[in-house]
Amino acid sequence: MKLAAIWSTKDGNKNRLMLGIALALALIFMGFLKAALQPPPQPKTVEEVPSINTVVFEERVSTAMKVREELDAEKREKALAAIEEHEAAINRNSKSEDTPDRLMAVANLNQYQLGDYHSAIQSYRSLIDSYPRHAKVAQAYVEIATCYERLGDEAQARYVYGEMVQSLDPSLQHVQYAKLKLEGEK
Repeated sequence: MKLAAIWSTKDGNKNRLMLGIALALALIFMGFLKAALQPPPQPKTVEEVPSINTVVFEERVSTAMKVREELDAEKREKALAAIEEHEAAINRNSKSEDTPDRLMAVANLNQYQLGDYHSAIQSYRSLIDSYPRHAKVAQAYVEIATCYERLGDEAQARYVYGEMVQSLDPSLQHVQYAKLKLEGEK
C-alpha cells in the first residue's frame, strides 16, 4: 500500500520519471554492452559480394571503354581527314613553299595521332630528301629516330642519329641531342 500511495502522489510522478529514466539508461547501456561484446564483422570474400556489384562494375567499364573507343575513332577520323587534305595540297602543287610544313604535319599526324610509325618515317624522309636545307630537317631526323625506337629498332635509330651528326651543322641543338644519344648507348 505504501507503494501505491507513492505512485499516486506528486512525488510519485517524480519517482516514476526517475524510474523511467533509469530504465532507459539501463537499456541503452545494455545495447552498448551487447555491441561491444559482439565480434567485429569479417570482411566478405569475393564469392560473398553480391553479383549485382560485379555486373554494375562490368557495365561501367564496358561503357567507359565504348566512350574511349568512340573518342579514339573520332580522333583517328580527324587525323585521316587532315592527312588527306595535306596530301591533296602537296599533290596539287609540290613546289609550294608550304610543302615542307605539310610533309612534317602528315608525318606528325601519322606518328602521334595514328601511331603509324612506318608512314611517319616515310613522310619525314620525304621532307629530308626533298628539302635538305629546310629548318625542320633536324627535327625530322629526331622524329625518325624516335619512330624507330618506338618500333624497337634501336640499331636503325642509332644509324639515324649518326646520319644527323654527319650531315647537319654540329652547332644545332638537335645534333647535340643526337651525339648524347649515341654516347649514352655505347
